[in-house]
Formats: sequence, structure tokens, C-alpha cells
Amino acid sequence: MNKKGAKMEEEDTDFDADSNIGVGFTAKEGLSKEDIIMEAWRDCRQKRSQEMRRGYYNTKFDARGRALKVWIPDTREQYISAVKSFHLILSGDFDEDYKKARKEIYEQEEKAFKKYSWKVFKLLKVPDKDYPNSFKYKKEYTGQIVMPEPEESNLWDIDINGKRVNVDWKNNCHQYIQSLVLIYDELFAEIIKLLKRLKYFKSKVRFG
Repeated sequence: MNKKGAKMEEEDTDFDADSNIGVGFTAKEGLSKEDIIMEAWRDCRQKRSQEMRRGYYNTKFDARGRALKVWIPDTREQYISAVKSFHLILSGDFDEDYKKARKEIYEQEEKAFKKYSWKVFKLLKVPDKDYPNSFKYKKEYTGQIVMPEPEESNLWDIDINGKRVNVDWKNNCHQYIQSLVLIYDELFAEIIKLLKRLKYFKSKVRFG
């Protein structure tokens, strides 16, 4: 499996991109599972075709000219959520090949989390033996590991002198989400392969 993220190759997507008609589906039957699957596939494709950019605050002005901070969502997180949703829709149809690939992909995700996450510490004030009537900090690991929100990732830590310092974790959050995009590219590709094996769609129009 490609550890740098799977590419959507032509042979993995050989069903009609614009058809919403699945096997055995007719207009009289209303919304079918095949129809839902195609809509989920379209949603993932559309979100992946956008620029993969991080979220940010934008300033807008209301009718009275007052400046308002507006959060612009991270398109990478939207894409990842769409693939997760697609995965859940197909949860009753997983075959052994997909389960094996999914396990490997989840292992990649766990490694990425451990690489970029923040270990949560308690910051404790203790007397400074070298300076009377003064104190310094020490930290005590709580056992908890988290990924801070990118827009609120200024964290407190202590330096080698026991002084409290601010750590900007935004770049770690950015790199984590970047790695997830490639990981979920692989999951998306495996979903398409699963649909192909299950023969969900009868149309065989190829596209690049």
C-alpha cells in the first residue's frame, strides 16, 4: 500500500460519474442504497477537487460597519469527514480485502496522531531552592494525549529553567491534518475498489 497516499487511478473508478442509477434501481422505488452510495461518492470527489487549505478567521463587516471575525472551515477536514461518512454507509458490505486495507490505514492514522499530538501535563509551582521567596514550575504527565484545535493551539509548557513558556502548536496541527488527507485518500481509493468488487454500478464508462 502506498504510504504517501493512494492516487485515484482510472481502473479504480470505472463506473459512470454522473449516473445515479444502481443495479435494480427504478424511479418508482425512490431512494435506494445504490443512489445514496453514488451521492456519497460524488460528495467525496467534489470535496477532494477543492483546494486543500487550512481553516482561518476572516474579517467581515455587518450593516453598521462593525468588524466580525468569521471562521472559514478547513476544507481538508470537510473532505476527511466525507470519506468517513462514505465508509460508514458501506459498513454492512465490507469484504476481507477491504477490512485488511482499512486496518493498515487505521494504523497509519494512529502513527500520525502519536507523531503530532500533545502530551497533557499539569504545571505545578514549586519553591526555587536557588532563589529564596521565588518559585519555578515543574510538569507532571497526566497520561492524556490530545490534538488541540488548530485555531486554539497555543499551549503552556515549561523550559529547562522551569519557566512557563507558550508553545505554538498550530504547525503540528497543520501537519497532522495534511497527513490525514493522504491517509483518507487511501481509504477513499479502497472504497472505490470495494464498490467495483461488489459490482454496485452497472455502467462501465471510464473517466480520468
